[in-house]
Amino acid sequence: MKLGSFYTKTYKSMPYDIQFQSSHLLYRSGLVKLSDDGSMCYSPMGALYAKKLEHSIRERLRGFMEFGLAGGEKECLAMYHQELKSYKQLPLKLFHATTFENDDYKLKEGLFNPRLFTNFVFTAFAGEQAAAEIGKELADALQGLFGEVGLELQLLDSDGMTSLVWKSELPLKQFLKCNSCGFGGDARHIKSGAHKAKESEELLGSELVHTPSVGSIAQLEEFFGASATGFIKTLIFEAGEKTVAVLLRGDRNISIGLLAKHLGIDPMEIKMASEDKVMEATGASVGFAGPIGLRADMLLCDEEVIHLKNAVCGANRTDYHIKNVTFGRDFKPDAVGAFKEARPGDLCLYDDGTLEALNGIEIASIEIKELGSAYLDENSKEKRLWSVSARVCMERLISAIAEENMDESGGMVWPVACAPFEYYVIAGNVKKPEELQLAEAAYNRILERGRSAVLDDRSERIGSKFIDCELLGVRGVVVAGKLASQGMVEVRDRKSGSTCEASIEELADNLY
Repeated sequence: MKLGSFYTKTYKSMPYDIQFQSSHLLYRSGLVKLSDDGSMCYSPMGALYAKKLEHSIRERLRGFMEFGLAGGEKECLAMYHQELKSYKQLPLKLFHATTFENDDYKLKEGLFNPRLFTNFVFTAFAGEQAAAEIGKELADALQGLFGEVGLELQLLDSDGMTSLVWKSELPLKQFLKCNSCGFGGDARHIKSGAHKAKESEELLGSELVHTPSVGSIAQLEEFFGASATGFIKTLIFEAGEKTVAVLLRGDRNISIGLLAKHLGIDPMEIKMASEDKVMEATGASVGFAGPIGLRADMLLCDEEVIHLKNAVCGANRTDYHIKNVTFGRDFKPDAVGAFKEARPGDLCLYDDGTLEALNGIEIASIEIKELGSAYLDENSKEKRLWSVSARVCMERLISAIAEENMDESGGMVWPVACAPFEYYVIAGNVKKPEELQLAEAAYNRILERGRSAVLDDRSERIGSKFIDCELLGVRGVVVAGKLASQGMVEVRDRKSGSTCEASIEELADNLY
């Protein structure tokens, strides 16, 4: 490709307040275009880089590329899995490219959190054992891909979900990881172990306490002179057509993801109950809800609450609370489960480890889950159908690659897996025939050797061409400049730092 006849434009600075250098570099190199509303698109040059990376992803997951889906992902997958009735149809592997709006985008996080996401989704339907094997196959393929592009990602496993997380020093999203095993995941969605109260604590009789205008946890702590860990918080939600109450320890936050999973509904269907709904369920103002005498369609209790003794809770009566309340004796929920949002310092579910904070962003994920349908195996016995899905987010992947491959000059060297050009050939001064002709000869010689190259034959200063070469991240540089009158070019390897001079005849032997 020759830049003289191809649209490309680089910039000296980034006009937006974005905290990640990768977004600055991608903008300055002209690979992406950004706007202040969080929208992003690839430039013609950027599209070449994205296409090369997409090719590498497809090559690594070639076994899933036989059938491509078009249309809505959920609808297409639903139609397929409902038709799978025999082991002879399994495993079925599908590929889906999808884009979706990101309602939680933040401009300062750049392409790690843009307005529009592009995902490559690789899905398989299979039996339980085969699904586990396919999940491992997908994990190995993704780890191989990320190794090629210079990324070391953290693998976090939780409840059939594996998250591949890029660790960041700057704030993005908080993940949790056990300090002694591979358990972990998004802090908002994973389960953690329950802290237990002292077994020796003596049970006291419950007592109604007048607490005028004391409705928040902070106010209760001051009023009772006790820690929030000894209170029971009653949260009331509207979940679809039902009113659902959840009991948490006073210092805990609700995990909407875990609640939705327990109820079998989409998290978007859950919202905090209105004041009217709270009054209907409790007979009291907001801030005084409790489990005793509550009128809700469903009462759920976090497993940590069952270990509390002599706790304080709302009395379902305005300006009143009840102290010395204990699970089992004073109230019985419809179900006990994990509904609290996990946090650093919590216990691991699977061993004696402690969950530690990990700041970063999920680049890819693998989910294995049982579906609500069945198939007949080779013995005509009914077996449950499982799905395995791997997702790769292109915008986050490109950003992480840029972050990890920047150099001290302010540019970068793109890994082979996402570099459309191996060599950047510079014609120092296109007004000098010997320099332009030598550059074209070097460019053609590189192509003849089966290598990829771009020829910078623009009427720009040679200094600007060097800067653009660094911004575009091309590893190899061939310069037809001051030595052109002697038929010699300079050959540089930006990754190793090596430099040499060579004639056109010797050029092939000096390529990295």
